[in-house]
Amino acid sequence: LLVTYRGDELTRRHPFAMQLPELVREGAGLRLQLRRLDVAALGALVAARYRLPVSDEARLVAYLDQHAEGNPFFTMELLHALHEEMVLRPVAEGWALGRLDRVVLPSLLRQVIDGRVARLDEAMQRAIAIAAVIGQEAPLALWAEVAGLDDETLLTIVERAGDCRLLDATPDGRSVRFVHALTREALYTGVTPPRRRRWHQQVGETLAAVPQPNVDSVAYHF
Repeated sequence: LLVTYRGDELTRRHPFAMQLPELVREGAGLRLQLRRLDVAALGALVAARYRLPVSDEARLVAYLDQHAEGNPFFTMELLHALHEEMVLRPVAEGWALGRLDRVVLPSLLRQVIDGRVARLDEAMQRAIAIAAVIGQEAPLALWAEVAGLDDETLLTIVERAGDCRLLDATPDGRSVRFVHALTREALYTGVTPPRRRRWHQQVGETLAAVPQPNVDSVAYHF
Protein backbone atom coordinates (compact mmCIF):
# COMPACT_ATOMS: atom_id res chain seq x y z
CA LEU A 1 0.00 0.00 0.00
CA LEU A 2 1.44 3.35 -1.06
CA VAL A 3 0.07 6.51 0.54
CA THR A 4 1.07 10.08 -0.32
CA TYR A 5 0.27 13.37 1.37
CA ARG A 6 1.35 16.99 1.12
CA GLY A 7 3.50 17.81 4.12
CA ASP A 8 3.12 21.57 3.69
CA GLU A 9 -0.67 21.28 4.11
CA LEU A 10 -0.51 19.12 7.23
CA THR A 11 -1.44 21.59 9.96
CA ARG A 12 -1.48 20.58 13.60
CA ARG A 13 -5.27 20.37 13.56
CA HIS A 14 -5.44 18.17 10.46
CA PRO A 15 -6.85 14.70 11.29
CA PHE A 16 -4.01 12.96 9.47
CA ALA A 17 -1.41 14.93 11.45
CA MET A 18 -2.80 13.34 14.61
CA GLN A 19 -2.92 9.87 13.03
CA LEU A 20 0.53 9.90 11.42
CA PRO A 21 2.65 9.20 14.56
CA GLU A 22 0.58 6.10 15.31
CA LEU A 23 0.89 4.87 11.73
CA VAL A 24 4.66 5.28 11.84
CA ARG A 25 4.91 3.61 15.25
CA GLU A 26 2.49 0.72 14.69
CA GLY A 27 2.56 0.20 10.94
CA ALA A 28 6.20 -0.83 10.52
CA GLY A 29 6.16 1.07 7.25
CA LEU A 30 8.82 2.98 5.41
CA ARG A 31 8.39 6.76 5.36
CA LEU A 32 10.09 8.72 2.58
CA GLN A 33 10.37 12.49 2.80
CA LEU A 34 10.69 14.17 -0.59
CA ARG A 35 13.04 17.13 -0.48
CA ARG A 36 13.17 20.27 -2.56
CA LEU A 37 15.09 20.29 -5.81
CA ASP A 38 18.53 21.79 -5.34
CA VAL A 39 20.49 23.60 -8.05
CA ALA A 40 22.12 20.37 -9.24
CA ALA A 41 18.74 18.65 -9.59
CA LEU A 42 17.30 21.65 -11.43
CA GLY A 43 20.29 21.58 -13.77
CA ALA A 44 19.73 17.88 -14.49
CA LEU A 45 16.03 18.52 -15.13
CA VAL A 46 16.69 21.39 -17.55
CA ALA A 47 19.46 19.49 -19.36
CA ALA A 48 17.21 16.45 -19.83
CA ARG A 49 14.33 18.47 -21.32
CA TYR A 50 16.00 21.28 -23.28
CA ARG A 51 19.17 21.51 -25.38
CA LEU A 52 20.28 25.03 -24.52
CA PRO A 53 23.59 26.86 -24.76
CA VAL A 54 25.54 26.62 -21.51
CA SER A 55 24.97 30.28 -20.60
CA ASP A 56 21.21 30.05 -21.25
CA GLU A 57 20.95 26.82 -19.26
CA ALA A 58 22.63 28.53 -16.31
CA ARG A 59 20.24 31.52 -16.59
CA LEU A 60 17.20 29.24 -16.65
CA VAL A 61 18.38 27.19 -13.67
CA ALA A 62 19.05 30.37 -11.66
CA TYR A 63 15.58 31.70 -12.56
CA LEU A 64 13.88 28.45 -11.48
CA ASP A 65 15.92 28.30 -8.28
CA GLN A 66 14.99 31.88 -7.37
CA HIS A 67 11.28 31.72 -8.13
CA ALA A 68 10.25 28.08 -7.63
CA GLU A 69 12.60 27.63 -4.64
CA GLY A 70 12.95 23.90 -5.23
CA ASN A 71 9.23 23.12 -5.38
CA PRO A 72 8.83 20.52 -8.19
CA PHE A 73 5.24 21.54 -9.00
CA PHE A 74 6.15 25.22 -9.16
CA THR A 75 9.21 24.38 -11.27
CA MET A 76 7.22 22.48 -13.90
CA GLU A 77 4.48 25.12 -14.02
CA LEU A 78 7.08 27.85 -14.50
CA LEU A 79 8.66 25.95 -17.38
CA HIS A 80 5.23 25.44 -18.93
CA ALA A 81 4.43 29.15 -18.59
CA LEU A 82 7.78 30.19 -20.11
CA HIS A 83 7.07 27.88 -23.03
CA GLU A 84 3.56 29.33 -23.51
CA GLU A 85 4.94 32.88 -23.41
CA MET A 86 7.58 31.88 -26.01
CA VAL A 87 10.35 32.93 -23.65
CA LEU A 88 11.51 29.32 -23.88
CA ARG A 89 11.00 28.16 -27.46
CA PRO A 90 12.21 25.41 -29.79
CA VAL A 91 14.56 26.34 -32.64
CA ALA A 92 16.25 24.33 -35.35
CA GLU A 93 19.34 23.51 -33.31
CA GLY A 94 17.52 22.88 -30.00
CA TRP A 95 15.99 25.50 -27.73
CA ALA A 96 16.34 29.24 -27.27
CA LEU A 97 15.80 31.26 -24.09
CA GLY A 98 14.67 34.87 -24.19
CA ARG A 99 14.96 37.55 -21.52
CA LEU A 100 14.09 36.55 -17.95
CA ASP A 101 13.53 40.07 -16.65
CA ARG A 102 10.04 39.44 -15.26
CA VAL A 103 8.18 36.73 -13.39
CA VAL A 104 5.80 34.73 -15.59
CA LEU A 105 3.12 33.58 -13.15
CA PRO A 106 1.39 30.38 -14.33
CA SER A 107 -2.41 30.61 -14.26
CA LEU A 108 -2.78 27.22 -12.51
CA LEU A 109 -0.35 28.29 -9.84
CA ARG A 110 -2.25 31.52 -9.28
CA GLN A 111 -5.43 29.47 -8.78
CA VAL A 112 -3.68 27.31 -6.17
CA ILE A 113 -2.45 30.38 -4.29
CA ASP A 114 -5.82 32.15 -4.61
CA GLY A 115 -7.43 29.06 -3.07
CA ARG A 116 -5.16 29.33 -0.05
CA VAL A 117 -5.78 33.07 0.31
CA ALA A 118 -9.56 32.50 0.08
CA ARG A 119 -9.42 30.65 3.42
CA LEU A 120 -8.75 34.01 5.10
CA ASP A 121 -11.35 36.68 5.74
CA GLU A 122 -11.28 39.97 3.83
CA ALA A 123 -9.37 41.93 6.49
CA MET A 124 -6.68 39.26 6.67
CA GLN A 125 -6.39 39.15 2.88
CA ARG A 126 -5.79 42.91 2.83
CA ALA A 127 -3.11 42.60 5.50
CA ILE A 128 -1.35 39.80 3.59
CA ALA A 129 -1.42 41.95 0.43
CA ILE A 130 0.31 44.77 2.33
CA ALA A 131 2.98 42.29 3.47
CA ALA A 132 3.50 41.35 -0.19
CA VAL A 133 4.14 45.01 -1.02
CA ILE A 134 6.72 45.22 1.79
CA GLY A 135 8.66 42.35 0.25
CA GLN A 136 9.53 38.66 0.39
CA GLU A 137 10.36 39.19 4.06
CA ALA A 138 8.25 41.60 6.11
CA PRO A 139 9.36 42.83 9.56
CA LEU A 140 6.39 42.59 11.93
CA ALA A 141 6.86 46.09 13.36
CA LEU A 142 6.86 47.65 9.89
CA TRP A 143 3.92 45.54 8.76
CA ALA A 144 1.86 46.44 11.83
CA GLU A 145 2.49 50.17 11.41
CA VAL A 146 1.68 50.31 7.69
CA ALA A 147 -1.38 48.08 8.01
CA GLY A 148 -2.61 49.75 11.23
CA LEU A 149 -2.75 46.47 13.18
CA ASP A 150 -2.39 45.88 16.91
CA ASP A 151 -0.08 43.12 18.13
CA GLU A 152 -2.74 40.51 18.86
CA THR A 153 -4.47 40.96 15.50
CA LEU A 154 -1.16 40.75 13.70
CA LEU A 155 -0.14 37.55 15.49
CA THR A 156 -3.51 35.98 14.69
CA ILE A 157 -3.00 36.80 10.99
CA VAL A 158 0.51 35.31 11.10
CA GLU A 159 -0.85 32.08 12.61
CA ARG A 160 -3.75 31.80 10.15
CA ALA A 161 -1.52 32.58 7.17
CA GLY A 162 0.91 29.95 8.42
CA ASP A 163 -1.86 27.35 8.56
CA CYS A 164 -2.73 28.25 4.95
CA ARG A 165 0.93 27.84 3.93
CA LEU A 166 1.31 31.46 2.87
CA LEU A 167 3.76 32.76 5.48
CA ASP A 168 6.44 31.40 7.79
CA ALA A 169 7.73 33.24 10.83
CA THR A 170 11.49 33.75 11.01
CA PRO A 171 13.26 32.00 13.91
CA ASP A 172 13.80 35.26 15.81
CA GLY A 173 10.06 36.04 15.70
CA ARG A 174 10.62 39.54 14.32
CA SER A 175 9.62 38.97 10.70
CA VAL A 176 7.62 36.73 8.40
CA ARG A 177 8.62 35.35 5.02
CA PHE A 178 6.38 34.20 2.21
CA VAL A 179 6.59 30.45 1.84
CA HIS A 180 7.42 30.81 -1.86
CA ALA A 181 8.52 33.79 -3.93
CA LEU A 182 5.69 33.01 -6.35
CA THR A 183 3.17 33.22 -3.50
CA ARG A 184 4.31 36.76 -2.83
CA GLU A 185 4.31 37.57 -6.57
CA ALA A 186 0.71 36.35 -6.97
CA LEU A 187 -0.48 38.48 -4.06
CA TYR A 188 1.54 41.50 -5.20
CA THR A 189 0.21 41.47 -8.76
CA GLY A 190 -3.31 41.01 -7.40
CA VAL A 191 -3.19 44.51 -5.90
CA THR A 192 -4.32 47.28 -8.26
CA PRO A 193 -1.44 49.57 -9.35
CA PRO A 194 -2.85 52.74 -7.67
CA ARG A 195 -3.26 50.96 -4.32
CA ARG A 196 0.11 49.27 -4.73
CA ARG A 197 1.69 52.68 -5.37
CA ARG A 198 0.06 54.13 -2.24
CA TRP A 199 1.20 51.24 -0.05
CA HIS A 200 4.76 51.50 -1.40
CA GLN A 201 4.70 55.19 -0.48
CA GLN A 202 3.52 54.38 3.05
CA VAL A 203 6.22 51.74 3.49
CA GLY A 204 8.88 54.10 2.15
CA GLU A 205 7.81 56.92 4.47
CA THR A 206 7.77 54.58 7.47
CA LEU A 207 11.24 53.25 6.66
CA ALA A 208 12.63 56.74 6.06
CA ALA A 209 11.42 57.93 9.47
CA VAL A 210 13.55 55.50 11.51
CA PRO A 211 17.08 56.42 12.70
CA GLN A 212 19.72 55.39 10.17
CA PRO A 213 17.28 54.04 7.56
CA ASN A 214 18.32 51.52 4.93
CA VAL A 215 18.58 53.85 1.95
CA ASP A 216 18.30 51.04 -0.60
CA SER A 217 15.00 49.85 0.88
CA VAL A 218 13.64 53.39 1.07
CA ALA A 219 14.66 54.08 -2.53
CA TYR A 220 13.06 50.84 -3.72
CA HIS A 221 9.67 51.69 -2.22
CA PHE A 222 9.76 55.33 -3.34
